[in-house]
Amino acid sequence: MHQLFILIRRYSVPLYRRIVGQRAMRCYLIRRGRIETVKVLGVGTDADLVAQADEEFQKHGGAQRYDGFEVWAGDRFVYRLAAEKQEQPTER
Repeated sequence: MHQLFILIRRYSVPLYRRIVGQRAMRCYLIRRGRIETVKVLGVGTDADLVAQADEEFQKHGGAQRYDGFEVWAGDRFVYRLAAEKQEQPTER
């Protein structure tokens, strides 16, 4: 067990989750069709984790900064949000 603790401290929580068999869920914040930011989510049901991902999305600027987000559990796709940007009025 001591070796596992050293491994956790050295390589972070996501690696620990893989070691003990629990997959880390990730939230990818998307801008212009590319992944801009990755957030590791907590533990819970798919619905709980989608709610966590939405909180992260809003906390980091939401639709004003990103085009949406995706939630993945390892190689399993869970959810995608394509945010609608509000048009800024143009001055004439």
